[in-house]
Amino acid sequence: MFSVNDEFVHTADDQKINNRNFLKTKFQNFNIGPGIPWDKKEFDPYPWLKKTEITNSSFINCQTNGECAIRGGVSVKNVIIESMKCSDVLTISTNALLDNLVIKGKMDLWIKPDEPAQQGSKKNDYQNRIANWLSESQKEINCFLDIRDLEAGEVDIYGIPIEKIKYNPEKMIPIYSKWNKEIDWTSSKFHVGSYWKIRVRQLSTYNVTCGLVSMPSKNDKYYAEAMEEFKYLTEIGILDNLHI
Repeated sequence: MFSVNDEFVHTADDQKINNRNFLKTKFQNFNIGPGIPWDKKEFDPYPWLKKTEITNSSFINCQTNGECAIRGGVSVKNVIIESMKCSDVLTISTNALLDNLVIKGKMDLWIKPDEPAQQGSKKNDYQNRIANWLSESQKEINCFLDIRDLEAGEVDIYGIPIEKIKYNPEKMIPIYSKWNKEIDWTSSKFHVGSYWKIRVRQLSTYNVTCGLVSMPSKNDKYYAEAMEEFKYLTEIGILDNLHI
């Protein structure tokens, strides 16, 4: 068994997977990145990092018992990940450049920002450069992520513009940080472990304005409560443009 990193074609400064199709491949881990997407002569805080790209490739019914993550600074373009079996959820950093990444089949998904670094630190400089790179690179991308055919038990996406995601509105719900003020979460309409309150509060934790989450699973212990809350949010106009 080998790591996905063994599949990259390496040069001194970059590593790429291009035009590859993996079917039922078992990886020791699927831990990709972090990467440095600029000329290392400009800024090289971590000499062991490389420009990291995956393009025009697919991972179908693959498996890993190790980490399953795509980290910041990695470029992913025209890639399909379908029914990846992970020991944990597939985690993707919002500091990765996604250009038509298709995730489908049976698997869970978590996309979130990286933990911010201390001001003035080397890591903080790295994150600022990543943010500038993303800002420029994302301008010409119409679709970051396509999850219309994802059959997930749980999806939590924080910090990607909703309009850049193709999703099934009957299975996934956009959420917004403004709801922290617009909704009285202390109301008796919401129980202590409210499915919706927890996820809306996460937006503040990650300091982002929007997110996309899956509808509660019928296997969830508090499914009935979550659906009652969903009905209430619809009745008060928060979700009045949505339907199940």
